[in-house]
Amino acid sequence: MEWNNQPWTCFTAMHRRFFALPLEKKNSTSINKSPSFNGYIESGSEKSNNVVDTREGMYLGRKYSHDKVMIDNFPDESDLPGFAETVRTYRAQLIKLGFAMMKAVAVGLGLPDNYFEDKCSPPINLMSFWHYPLHPAETDSWGVGPHTDYGMWTFLLQDDVGGLEAEITEGKWNRLEANTRHILWLTWETASRLGPKVCIEPQDIV
Repeated sequence: MEWNNQPWTCFTAMHRRFFALPLEKKNSTSINKSPSFNGYIESGSEKSNNVVDTREGMYLGRKYSHDKVMIDNFPDESDLPGFAETVRTYRAQLIKLGFAMMKAVAVGLGLPDNYFEDKCSPPINLMSFWHYPLHPAETDSWGVGPHTDYGMWTFLLQDDVGGLEAEITEGKWNRLEANTRHILWLTWETASRLGPKVCIEPQDIV
């Protein structure tokens, strides 16, 4: 899907500015300081298949399990002016896109276009963004290992560097074209439960 939207341009610029901050500034938003488990993840702090992930990133949008309250863990406004507003605007656009996709699925199944609206409200949305630092090829690690997501959709926007691969059929990996004007639309575990008429989901992505 082609994406010609100002929030994406603003978010891309803010994404780069965030990862350019000194480590102590990024760690001030650490995921370990948030009751909602939102915030910064330092490089090397996660593993895939028991191998260290070198990527650093940030999770936003998780809800605190007891009272369903979402507490985003944003950098201080003085360190990154406009960050919170940019992220909220961008996230709102993606939520709208998610509901539009559910309407398309409903129509494709011969149902009223609003069939899934009440079933997906309020939406459970998890937003994350990542930076993959360079590391030697012989290092026993990777940016992130093969995995699947657990939601209905993953809307993935890439930079122009590339490197993303998906296992569409078991044992066969396909390199996905990097295009900064396209949204990569992936269907995941929840969508697969609607049946083969809805989607073909990748086995894994890395």
